[in-house]
Amino acid sequence: MNNELIIYGHAGACNHGNEAIIRGLHTLLPNKKIKVFSLDPESDWLWDLPSIVEVDELRQKLPRYSPRNIIGHLLYRITKNDRYRWKFEFKNFIKQVKNKVCIFEMGDQFCEPDPYVIKMYSYLNREIHMGGG
Repeated sequence: MNNELIIYGHAGACNHGNEAIIRGLHTLLPNKKIKVFSLDPESDWLWDLPSIVEVDELRQKLPRYSPRNIIGHLLYRITKNDRYRWKFEFKNFIKQVKNKVCIFEMGDQFCEPDPYVIKMYSYLNREIHMGGG
């Protein structure tokens, strides 16, 4: 049985509701290895989350003139589909969550009427399910 739990959609520990969810899961599941993919890992370090869970970046920041960034932006300009940029930005995350148990930890951020955020997480959910998660 897989003993690792993946959390994504985490906005960072400066959002104390997100921090509370992570701390609560750690308390409820003390024998599970919990890995959090965060949009703001610096704030997670500030609030000491790495002392109880593993923290990694959800979105990889690509150098402006890197081939992957340029290709992703060109494909976006041609197709007007963010999926091509996201494929590169979230490559590390998608590779690490294949066949893992994942929890989408997002509450108040998802309530915001930002269609970009909704489309981005819809893309990630699709990729996780296609990868067996």
